[in-house]
Amino acid sequence: MTSRRDFVGHLAALGVVSSGASEVRRDLAQQAPVPGVLNVRASGAQGDGRADDTGAVKAAVAACAAGGGGIVFFPTGVYDVGEQIVVPQLVRLVGTGSRSSVLRARAGFPGNTAVVRLGDGKEYAFSCGVEQMQIECNHVFGSWGVFSSDLQENGCVSNVIINSYHRGGIQLDGDAGMGISNFYLENLELLASNGTRDSTGILVNAGSWKNRIENVSIVPHFSEGGYQGAAIRVVGGKLDAHGIHVEYHRDGVVFDRGSHGSLSDVDGEYVSNLVRIRTPGRVLVLFAYRSKGDSLLINETLSQTLFDGALAFYAQDGGADSYAITSSRNASSDLAPLRIGGGAAIAGHLSATVAWAPGRVSNGAAVGTTVKVPGAQAGDTVAVGFSHPVATGLIVSGAVSAPDVVSVTLANLSGKTATIGEGTVRADVWRH
Repeated sequence: MTSRRDFVGHLAALGVVSSGASEVRRDLAQQAPVPGVLNVRASGAQGDGRADDTGAVKAAVAACAAGGGGIVFFPTGVYDVGEQIVVPQLVRLVGTGSRSSVLRARAGFPGNTAVVRLGDGKEYAFSCGVEQMQIECNHVFGSWGVFSSDLQENGCVSNVIINSYHRGGIQLDGDAGMGISNFYLENLELLASNGTRDSTGILVNAGSWKNRIENVSIVPHFSEGGYQGAAIRVVGGKLDAHGIHVEYHRDGVVFDRGSHGSLSDVDGEYVSNLVRIRTPGRVLVLFAYRSKGDSLLINETLSQTLFDGALAFYAQDGGADSYAITSSRNASSDLAPLRIGGGAAIAGHLSATVAWAPGRVSNGAAVGTTVKVPGAQAGDTVAVGFSHPVATGLIVSGAVSAPDVVSVTLANLSGKTATIGEGTVRADVWRH
């Protein structure tokens, strides 16, 4: 079998790409055959956006698999197919780029079907995938871009645009087949059809573990009002995700029942809930940013039922920095809760900041401000600090005055009028 690195080397030798280039620069249609690479046009595919290329594409995939695997290469063009393309293990579909090689569902494509299936459901699908292509679902009802129940080591969807899907972009369901592990999804752009209002960008179901997603943008076509469903939903599997951008979804990333994993560098615009935690499993969330929406984080396991779980979180919400380290443990857990100096157990630490300019404060007077600290509740222990120097006799204190709100007071007991410049006030909340 020809590896992806060897394939790129072959293309470089032919003058198709420069060494180390991430995309194929010219067609292979008129080039000499490359070992381990089967040009789909050699099997009769036209790629003109009019002909039915189903038979030719399936024949190319079958021939590649029969030869022990390799690459089915799609020169620049639009390849219309009327049936699902099943990619067996050791076979990859590779194009010239995500905007130049297009595999498109043609009129009459069956509904509720993925355009590409990785693995045949009968055996583990090692080293199969789709790279440097666009999958056009063409608004087919119930359509998915890619489905797999068997993807294993080195399986991938890489440098791909999945366009106009109705049901979802990528579905990985290990329980429906042999199980899924060690795959990677990277450098993807997922665009839902404007004919749906409940699609899912990436769905990872139970039976999936040790998997990663990197650099993914999930933004629906938007000719009408309304939000899509979840951009990424993990149900009963393990997923590590980094570099996720989401727009116009009700939920950004959801870790649902029985799932666990990590999430870093996630941002969203017009997302109701950027991160939603519904699992008792452990989830690590780092560096999240939401510029427009309702909630940055909802951790339902903390507010509903106590399980053995943990969450660490840093975020920037509308320009205000905040972070929270929270945990909940069931009675049978063998993990001791955090205590400092033998004091009461600490269930969580919340923190947030806000700019504040107290100005001129007369002796005996007091001024105040508020800090929004999501999760803070009456009775929590509060510590506050101010970045501007505070002279002797000036007392800064704080307390939770309402859910999610810390009221900060600066009292002047110095015996003289004081003028305090602008600085940053930080409120730390300790939950017991």
